[in-house]
Amino acid sequence: MPSINFYLKDPNSSKETRIYLQTLYAGKKCKYTTELRVLPAEWNFKKQRIKETNRSRNFKLNSRLHEIESNASDCYNNLIGSGIPFTPVNFRTALHNSLHQSKKIEFFEFFENHIKNQKELAKSTITDYNQTFSTLKLFEKERKYRVLFSSITLDFYDKLKAFILEKQGYSINTFGKRIKVLKTIMRASKDRGLHNNTDYEKRDFKVLSKSYKRPYLQLEEINLIYNCELSEKHDKYRNMFVLLCTLGIRISDLPQINKGNITKINDTHSLSIKMQKTNKQVNIPIPPIAMQIIEKYNYELPKVSEQILNKEIKNICKIAELDREFKNEKGKFKLHDIVTSHDGRRSFATNCYLKGLPASQIMEITGHKTESSFLRYIQETRTPQAPEIFKVFESIELKN
Repeated sequence: MPSINFYLKDPNSSKETRIYLQTLYAGKKCKYTTELRVLPAEWNFKKQRIKETNRSRNFKLNSRLHEIESNASDCYNNLIGSGIPFTPVNFRTALHNSLHQSKKIEFFEFFENHIKNQKELAKSTITDYNQTFSTLKLFEKERKYRVLFSSITLDFYDKLKAFILEKQGYSINTFGKRIKVLKTIMRASKDRGLHNNTDYEKRDFKVLSKSYKRPYLQLEEINLIYNCELSEKHDKYRNMFVLLCTLGIRISDLPQINKGNITKINDTHSLSIKMQKTNKQVNIPIPPIAMQIIEKYNYELPKVSEQILNKEIKNICKIAELDREFKNEKGKFKLHDIVTSHDGRRSFATNCYLKGLPASQIMEITGHKTESSFLRYIQETRTPQAPEIFKVFESIELKN
């Protein structure tokens, strides 16, 4: 039988506080917050029950605690025996469903609870979840289409696509993001037995995306940016962009650059951070140009927003006369008219790749999981040089 205990959220409170349940599985704590409240003064910490100072009321509350404990034990054992992964989220969901069987949980309620329980996900992923939730709520209101587990069909898919692309004016990639999250929610809710709808698994219920070729700055262009004459205002944005170009990080990771995250071994500095978007721990060698910028600000970089940096880097590229023509599926552009802050990270990856660094080593810094996604990201090819190929076979003797 599992060990199941009850605790008070605030045992020192002078007011009523929430009672929560806790059990352990594989060394991990699984908590479930009940709807019950009690004054700490009326709580028997040893017996984990309410003292019988008010017999009628407290008898009912203790009966409810016993019911919750019994259901929790059943859910615990059922999860272990079912083959479903035993996680705190799955345990909470199973217990909640068990205690509220008379109330049918529908799509939005599950979606909202699911977001609250995803504390281990990256901030950007939670943002995608929240944006998808808001989009679907707005879609339901404006299109008068009730969004339920059972109503998420191929017809719904077509209507949502038209709403996002035509009504909201967003791109096919934004629609793809919404469908990706939606499929995750439908899969998670189906695993918990809340519905039997499988339309989201059909071939035509797909995550759409469209890739556009993006620019990168060549090394000589980064050099022009770094050495051109700028005002003090532009200098700050220039330096932050050069850091993106030479460290391969996102603008969201700039605040992590500080003395505590930088180590020096011999003459080499290294930056160790956990990327905000992916939660991946990376160690990045710091080139002298980047170290010079970091030391200029005494390891405390100025705060810059992505929106303003995107605007200012275009102005800086104009001043540096970066007017190279760039062409993609949308047309022809001058480099200084299309470059954004994220192109700094792409420039790092592309320049390292074209200089011969193995893709696997660059991916350890950029955080790409597969080489195919990395190669799509840089959108450049590298032709093996003859000396490199010849060196492979130099040990084979030629015939006279």
